[in-house]
Amino acid sequence: MLRTYIFRFILCSTLLGALFGCGTMAVFGSRDVSVSTARLQESLNQRFPINHRVMEMFDIKLTSPRIMMLPEQNRVALVFDLVVAPPLTSKTWRGSFRLSGSLRAEQNSVYLRDAKLEEFIVDASDPAYKRQITKLGSLLFERYVQETPVYTLNAEQTRMLGTDYVLARINTRSDELVLSFEPIKK
Repeated sequence: MLRTYIFRFILCSTLLGALFGCGTMAVFGSRDVSVSTARLQESLNQRFPINHRVMEMFDIKLTSPRIMMLPEQNRVALVFDLVVAPPLTSKTWRGSFRLSGSLRAEQNSVYLRDAKLEEFIVDASDPAYKRQITKLGSLLFERYVQETPVYTLNAEQTRMLGTDYVLARINTRSDELVLSFEPIKK
């Protein structure tokens, strides 16, 4: 009887060791991780404000990013406040811009993909400046917003019990992102 228990213990120990200790085999299937809107917002807040000089003339500051889920289109919308300091004046213009896009994963970060500028508003009263600032909005959008991650994955999300995972799909829900991971086959 004691021999049976010892044999079972050794067998179970060996199987558990193989199951949990082997990082080269993907013994688990796909898994989902939910990231709340609040957590996404916190991640964005850490990356802003962004200050930049555009066309060696305008000092632009992007602040107060806000994220909104668009689950019907599996997209997200981002809204930013904007402060523009034109050359040779102490005046500043304030405004905002909104863009939307689907999400893509790249090197453990989530970025906007297929983004489009939905709205760009600046309180500049001079029409000539307003046209220039609208062009600046497109430059800002292309250069900085698409290069700034919306969220960065941590090691706990990409590794579990010795198995490495890769982000395979991103789905947008009304109050969260659902990140679907697949085990990496080694």
